Order: sequence, then structure tokens, then C-alpha cells
Amino acid sequence: MTLDKKLARLRKREGLSQAEVSEKLDVSRQAVTKWETGTSRPSIENLQSLSRLYNVPLEDLLDESGDELPAPAAPAAERAPEQKVQKKEKQWMRLLVIGA
Repeated sequence: MTLDKKLARLRKREGLSQAEVSEKLDVSRQAVTKWETGTSRPSIENLQSLSRLYNVPLEDLLDESGDELPAPAAPAAERAPEQKVQKKEKQWMRLLVIGA
């Protein structure tokens, strides 16, 4: 799926109008229209903002090989709960070493 189609579908999936997207990104509504019609492409900074707005990895936005919309990224808390455990274990180890 091409970038322009992805942007339009992601916006609709999020229930946003082009005006709402333009307001959130601080760009004109016409810019959003051009991105979604393929007349122009967003800048790197705007692509990063779109990635955050739609909660999808930037790589998935740019990958035009598939026909599906990118899945929303999992929140950090869901992505790596084991990292929290490892961090707590390291903190306890430091306390034990300091106490010894």
C-alpha cells in the first residue's frame, strides 16, 4: 500500500478529519490533502509526527510492500514488561553490593 493511501486510511481509522490532523501537526489542511492524494510527500519531521499521531512505527509508514495497514504500536508498558523486572533486579543487586 502506498504512503498516501496509508495516511488516509490511518486518519480515518483514528476518526480524525484532515483539519484535525493539520491542527495537531501544525500544518495546513491543504498539506494533509496533498499527502493523502499523493501530490506531495510529508517531510521527515512530519512523517515522525504522523507516526506518533497514528501510533505506528515510522518504518511501517514508509514500507509500501504490503497491502495492509500497519498495526498500532503497543504501549511501552506492554512491549517489554521483562525490562521492568530486569531493572528492579539490577537495583536490588546494587543495594546488596552497597550494603555488603
